[in-house]
Amino acid sequence: MKNLAKLSVICSVGLAAGFPGRAAAQQPEAYFGQVRGDVGQLYAVIDGPASFVQLAKWDECPSGYYSLGRVFHSNGFWLCVPNGARGRYWVGNVLNDVGYYYEFPIGLQPSSAGFASWDTCRTGRLIGHSFHSNGFWVCKE
Repeated sequence: MKNLAKLSVICSVGLAAGFPGRAAAQQPEAYFGQVRGDVGQLYAVIDGPASFVQLAKWDECPSGYYSLGRVFHSNGFWLCVPNGARGRYWVGNVLNDVGYYYEFPIGLQPSSAGFASWDTCRTGRLIGHSFHSNGFWVCKE
C-alpha cells in the first residue's frame, strides 16, 4: 500500500462587525434592515452590492452599530450606522420598481424626501445597493 501524505489545512475565520461566524473583511459603512411582507433581513452595505447577513428583527444592529432610524410598516426598513457616525445618510427604498427616498440626519428622525431614481444621492456618495424591483440603495454624506 502506498504511503499517503496527510495535509493539514488551518483556516482562520474572524468576526465581522459583531456577527460570530462571519469572515473578517472590510467593515460595512452601514447595515440596512429591509422589511418585506413583515419579514426583516439585514444587509451589509460595503461600497457596492449589499450582502445578505441574516434574518433580523426591527432595529437589530450588530455590535459597534446603532439604529439611526426606521420607516415602520410591512415593507419598511431601518438603518444601522457605526457608533460615532457623523453627517447624513440618504436611503432609497424600492417597492415594485418605485424608489421612495428618505433623509436620515444623525440625531434626528428620518424624513421622506419624495421619489427618486436608482442610486440617486442628493449629497455625498453611494455606499451600496441591492438592485432589484424591491431593493434599496444607501448614500452617505
